Amino acid sequence: MRRYSHAFRVLMDRELSNLLAEASAKTGIPKSRFVRYAIQPFSYTELAPGTTDWDDVYRTDPDPEHPLKRGRQLNVMLTGDEYEMLCRAAFKLGIARSAWVRERVYALLCRSYADELSPLTDASIRDNATMLLKELKTKGTGR
Repeated sequence: MRRYSHAFRVLMDRELSNLLAEASAKTGIPKSRFVRYAIQPFSYTELAPGTTDWDDVYRTDPDPEHPLKRGRQLNVMLTGDEYEMLCRAAFKLGIARSAWVRERVYALLCRSYADELSPLTDASIRDNATMLLKELKTKGTGR
């Protein structure tokens, strides 16, 4: 079992929080698993390059340009690979991590997600994150 080394706080408005709670109750899938699935990119091309210098990256959360007036928080535990994937995806788009997560969760909840999530396990989410990062780093070095 891989260790969850990062705690990430997702800041959500009430509407999104209520949608997530309803979906979780309807499917029996924990809210954190919804979030961990939603942040999975479809391809490594959605991530910042493998050569990104993380010492030069600073991103504030919550997003100062779109602050939440009132909302709720959800703490989600992520593996190192999942957290790196989240950071790379948000950095590539130039938005705060929490804002990127909100967009992805909302997009997942707006489509028919039941079929996607029924076979979902924590292990499959972790393995997908690891695979995407390996693919990114392999493509980035030209191997």
